[in-house]
Amino acid sequence: MILAFDIYGTLFEIKIPDLKEEILKEWRQLQMEFIWRITLMRKWLNFDEITAIALKYLSSKYKFEFKEELLEAWTKLKPFK
Repeated sequence: MILAFDIYGTLFEIKIPDLKEEILKEWRQLQMEFIWRITLMRKWLNFDEITAIALKYLSSKYKFEFKEELLEAWTKLKPFK
């Protein structure tokens, strides 16, 4: 049996100081959208790759510099207090 649940926004607070809240919200939405699209294409990418693709898309859309530090910050989200 495999048990999975979404911890982002449930256990971890989605805040990255260098990104506006609207961009963070859209980033999260794109992660989910891209997971579904890639699954429908019968391809597999790990979550880190999908997260990077979504951030690269947003950096192009909103004209900000894509930085690896932003991806790294995603892996260091703090739990809700």
